[in-house]
Amino acid sequence: GPTVALLPLPERLPGGARVPVQAVVIEDDGRPRTAGSGPTVDGVGPLQLVADGLYSGAWTVPTDTGNHTLTARLLQSRDDLSLTVVEPGDAGSGPPATVVAWADPPALSSRPGSVVVRATALDASGLPIPRTAFTPTAAGGRLRASRVVAGRDGRAAVRFTVDDGPELPRLRLDAGGGEDTAVVLIADPPLSAPVGSGPDRVRQARAILAGGGTAPPTLFPASVTVARAAAGDSQAITRVDEAPVRLQDDEPWLRLSVAGGTVPHAWSQSAVEGDHGIPGRITSRQGDLFAGDPLGAPGIDVRARVHPDGLPVGADLRVQARGETYHVIGTSFSRLDLQLAAGIRAPFPLGSRATPFALAQVAAFRVPLFSYDYFREDDPTKAAGADMIAATVAGARLGGGVDVDLGDTLVNVELSETFAPWPVDTRLGLAVDHAVIDTLALRAAIELSVRSMEFDLGIDRARVFDQQHQLMVGLVYLGR
Repeated sequence: GPTVALLPLPERLPGGARVPVQAVVIEDDGRPRTAGSGPTVDGVGPLQLVADGLYSGAWTVPTDTGNHTLTARLLQSRDDLSLTVVEPGDAGSGPPATVVAWADPPALSSRPGSVVVRATALDASGLPIPRTAFTPTAAGGRLRASRVVAGRDGRAAVRFTVDDGPELPRLRLDAGGGEDTAVVLIADPPLSAPVGSGPDRVRQARAILAGGGTAPPTLFPASVTVARAAAGDSQAITRVDEAPVRLQDDEPWLRLSVAGGTVPHAWSQSAVEGDHGIPGRITSRQGDLFAGDPLGAPGIDVRARVHPDGLPVGADLRVQARGETYHVIGTSFSRLDLQLAAGIRAPFPLGSRATPFALAQVAAFRVPLFSYDYFREDDPTKAAGADMIAATVAGARLGGGVDVDLGDTLVNVELSETFAPWPVDTRLGLAVDHAVIDTLALRAAIELSVRSMEFDLGIDRARVFDQQHQLMVGLVYLGR
């Protein structure tokens, strides 16, 4: 009678995972079975014929951890496969031992064009490793990402744009413990259907599904995969189902954020020269972050970071608005504080989680000052005729920082100084964006700002010193 043989699976499988199970059936004369019933596997049922001699089905790994035996039966033939079921968090936790990368589709009819390069890193047991970071090296094409990061299921996908030059398009992905190269073929018509038949097809399928060559692992096969079979130099293409994987770039072309919150601030004005129309020192406070009073002026922060594909720098625009109240010597004033900044942002990809950047902007804001018709230094309560003047400050805002990519979470740290022409505004910001879907992230941010500058008020000269520390939460739209 026919002989059945289960194709290998990783030695360790996470409980609850759904994995493909394949078996090869060879007739008595040594030829692969091309018709008829297939083997039955415990927990799977009858396998379906998908190619000459190759039967396939889907198996849900039991949740009970420990040793497990998978058994396939066909008439008098039987084959057993021993494996270990582990907790989902225990699977794929070691360092990368193997990297598998492939292009989807595997070929283009002409160039230029683009394909999706998919990749996964496997540990020593053959299990995909979640959150693996790959360093890409492109030839014959380009991609925006300086680093490719796998998702929770261990799979990564990135858009690879093939140029119109003569060089063979290929993308190498390095995960530290291993690397692989996805090659894009240029063929007319493009490859799109399974090839190979008879014993060669069975041998190719056995090599592919056993992890030979550069085929994707059995846990996560590709929709269309070109694999160099370990049993020979011929190429095999196997078509199977695959769950969608989000295409990723390190930097979306648009990052638009809208956040609201509170801006505790402390303000003071001191007389530097003259005392004709201003007291020696007046102060106002609306909340104090470092004194445990974070409730300050209501504020909104809108930012847009635009980085078109293929350009080394992008645009960075910011608008901040706060509703401030000043209490000075018995008089209250309210004003809308509007701060603007626009310029360029230049990232410097290092091929790691951290990407430094430089920032150059034109910044503008207005600063309140107060003069009086009458005041007495020995008795400030006698001051009268207060008048608020808003002085415009414009200058160059220069700075830099680092973006740290943690997969679904992006941490941004930024330090800047505004010169007008002397240093007048020092800022330190921290923002954490966590993506909830491909195009939307949640943001939590804090920015500390310290401003110090001098102004002429008629024949008097005053120095203004203030601190504005904003606490914001909001949403970020990610344009991809």
